[in-house]
Amino acid sequence: GPKVLAKMKTLDAVLNLGRSDKPMKVKKARVFDFDDTLAKTNSKVFYTLPNGEKGVLTAEEFALQGADIKAKGGEFDFTDFNRVVDPEEGPMLPLLKKMYEAEGERDFFILTARAPESAPAIHAWLQSEGINIPLENVIGLGKMM
Repeated sequence: GPKVLAKMKTLDAVLNLGRSDKPMKVKKARVFDFDDTLAKTNSKVFYTLPNGEKGVLTAEEFALQGADIKAKGGEFDFTDFNRVVDPEEGPMLPLLKKMYEAEGERDFFILTARAPESAPAIHAWLQSEGINIPLENVIGLGKMM
């Protein structure tokens, strides 16, 4: 039927492209994590235990103690991670800059465990570092715990 013919026509076109001597344009995508990869920040995690006791953790402390605090019934507040607090260059930022400035077409994406609300702050910081990628390429998963 017509569906089979349409599919065969598409396959034929793809095969002809594959056989072509013309180099096909390849577009690459690069994905980077944000925290402790591109930047080190002083964003804090706030918590409250069931007995009312409150505390503050750095990202590193949260990584080590977060599961324990949650197991004790602790509630977390990650709103400080919607900002980029006192950013310093992370170990992969020079690599991102080098790739960004290199010739060739590629898309860059920043994937972070921070909430989606952090994207504008991360985007603004990247721009301050000379990296201008689309805001929608900064993706906050909101999965800190």
